[in-house]
Amino acid sequence: TWRESTDTWRDGRYYWRAASVAASQSGHGEMVTGPFGSVGEFVVPPFPTAPSLPSASSNADGSVALQWAGGATRFEVETAEDAAFSTGLQVTEVDRSEARIPLRPCVDHFVRVRAVDALGRRSGYSGVQRIVSSQVCDSQQRPVLDGSRTPLRIR
Repeated sequence: TWRESTDTWRDGRYYWRAASVAASQSGHGEMVTGPFGSVGEFVVPPFPTAPSLPSASSNADGSVALQWAGGATRFEVETAEDAAFSTGLQVTEVDRSEARIPLRPCVDHFVRVRAVDALGRRSGYSGVQRIVSSQVCDSQQRPVLDGSRTPLRIR
């Protein structure tokens, strides 16, 4: 059995065939190659392309609805609290080009998306979308509530 990753191969159609190799019975260390078998083929599909910049709309429950353009088997949506995606990183996998992501209140978030094809190959990331918190917060980064205990929002 022989297996090699096609991650570094260019997309296209490839052909192959194999032959056996065995030590000669002459005792001189020679190798004997058997006949080649039938030709086989396989296709390496195009690598997935990065999705478009996600558009965002906020929901009353504090989550954000994201949508983007891009065809793939699934997508990885990354949200974080900084543009370097090193603080508060959350990764969500979805099987369509939209997602609803819960966000921590009183904190701005950054979102990016990448496509994953049926072979598990990942595209580059989309552009980064900054989501600015619309909640009014106190000095300890807690939501300020109105008389009915509903978080106040900036309009």
